Amino acid sequence: MAGMMLALATILGGVMLFSNPVAALSWFCVGLFCYPQQVVLNFGAADFSLARVLIIPLLAIQILRQGLWRTFRWNRIDTLVVVTFVCQSLALLANERLMKIAERQSGNCFDTVLVYFAVRLAIRSLPDALQFVKHLMMMGSVLAVLGVVHAVTHRNPTAFLYGPFWTGDPPYMMRHGFQRADVTFGSSIGLGMFLAALAPLSISLRAPARLPRSTPYLFLSFMILGTAASMSSGPLFTIVVSLSLMAFYPLRNHWRFFLFVFIAMCFFLEIYSNSHFYYILTRFAFSTENAYYRIGVYEEAFGGGMTGHWLFGYGLIGFDQYRNPIGFNWEHYDITSLFIGILIKHGLLGTVPFLALTILYFRRLACAFRLAASSPTRWFVWCLSSTMIGWSVGTLTVAPIGSLLPFFFILIALSGIAPALVAAAGPTFSYARIPEEDSAKGRVLFVA
Repeated sequence: MAGMMLALATILGGVMLFSNPVAALSWFCVGLFCYPQQVVLNFGAADFSLARVLIIPLLAIQILRQGLWRTFRWNRIDTLVVVTFVCQSLALLANERLMKIAERQSGNCFDTVLVYFAVRLAIRSLPDALQFVKHLMMMGSVLAVLGVVHAVTHRNPTAFLYGPFWTGDPPYMMRHGFQRADVTFGSSIGLGMFLAALAPLSISLRAPARLPRSTPYLFLSFMILGTAASMSSGPLFTIVVSLSLMAFYPLRNHWRFFLFVFIAMCFFLEIYSNSHFYYILTRFAFSTENAYYRIGVYEEAFGGGMTGHWLFGYGLIGFDQYRNPIGFNWEHYDITSLFIGILIKHGLLGTVPFLALTILYFRRLACAFRLAASSPTRWFVWCLSSTMIGWSVGTLTVAPIGSLLPFFFILIALSGIAPALVAAAGPTFSYARIPEEDSAKGRVLFVA
């Protein structure tokens, strides 16, 4: 498999070298999402997936050949991305050996910080963002179709890509007579969350240039089918929240009233029900037992599980390493939550900057919506916001692993630069205009 991976890295690297910035980023995403990240090359203690092999050439092409650093402007989200990574690394010093931290965090840097800045460098205008989203839709559509095939036939069409890393589908991957599709993600939750996040973005392409008007709705259909093929409650919860927010768009000016009604309903259920209001959601899960387990993770975390470890956490524990450090004797060792996972591993030192990052990218999206001067730009920001809210709700019960972690930072990068994109688009922006790359001047032109 090493030969296949190196051949793919060479081909994709060569294509990226002669592509424009957005296309080069999209080819990197092909290596990230369409090839199993569980297949790795070992260099000493370091493991390199195809995406990790490609990210350094991508950044080198962006900086040295395309000169994108000249138009780069540092912002507060850039600072928080770096600060979050540094604080989480420092928190590990209290519980882990320095060499183990260097091994773990170097890979984490490739998956998060470097991917984030690759997006920041490549996406320079709203047409760039729309073009990138369209490329993601194409990848997602292919993966969704393969996911449906996997679910129905019980055979993974991409199993050959795993080589010796393929161990077959375990029995627990069956639900209601269907295989829980994972395709290249190695996890049904991974595939489902990826497609669920793309679903709102697919409608952001409504009536764009060079696409038939029905194409965005076709993309949406693929994303919904692919998410359903994962047979996972977390992704289905994510896509329901996201699409509900999109349907709410005509009523957006009345959001305060609906928020009040929602909070009032939660209080009513909490007071008059014989259990907490959030237990009602377990009735809609594929597996009630798994849903109760996820609630148990939160109850154990805030019910005394973090005693003595609030500041620095426990270190590297949970799903990625089946080991128990000193003092970690939780009943729930599989940490099925992004936020609780960060708290357990890095304590408040790593969690507080991450929460600040989360709040800031939502503020940037709100700012972008206020700055949007045309209906198409407002709709794009609303769709991106729906994706991020659905993602945040979904990751309350899902821990991003594999390709999902770089994808999360791709979404953060798009959210962080949204105000600049819509402000530059201006009030005359329309999907009816066709973006074309002016390679001589390095900017986007609009041709009627």
